[in-house]
Amino acid sequence: MIYKLKPELLSCNQFTLDQDEIEEKLGEDCLIFMDSRPTRYLPHWQTIGVTFFDEYPGGSKDKQNPDIMPDNLGKLFVNARARATLKPLLENAGEWLPVLADGEPGYLFNPLQLAEDYQAVDDAGVTRGQGLQLGDVAV
Repeated sequence: MIYKLKPELLSCNQFTLDQDEIEEKLGEDCLIFMDSRPTRYLPHWQTIGVTFFDEYPGGSKDKQNPDIMPDNLGKLFVNARARATLKPLLENAGEWLPVLADGEPGYLFNPLQLAEDYQAVDDAGVTRGQGLQLGDVAV
């Protein structure tokens, strides 16, 4: 089964990665902040910071940092509690990259498998606007 995760921007903050910190710690060739292709980063990974921001000014005035939040490139931020739950389900589908979010440990789940690799894309069964789109995380 494929699940689509969509950010709830009315009540939760979105996350971002700092390009300068990535280049400083992981090198100028590390393009995780702008590349959606499945790429292994774990062998050279160093913990980086995740910053939360209000991407959609509207909705709740007291937006919270989420337990789980996809970005627009297919990466998935999860806090430590969410990782404990999801790790057994996603163990073979990608890698867990440690991050710090407001001083608390968290992770980026970096998917390394695509539905296309398994001939799991069924365009006939997809209603446009409701199917997977760039930035959606399929689990």
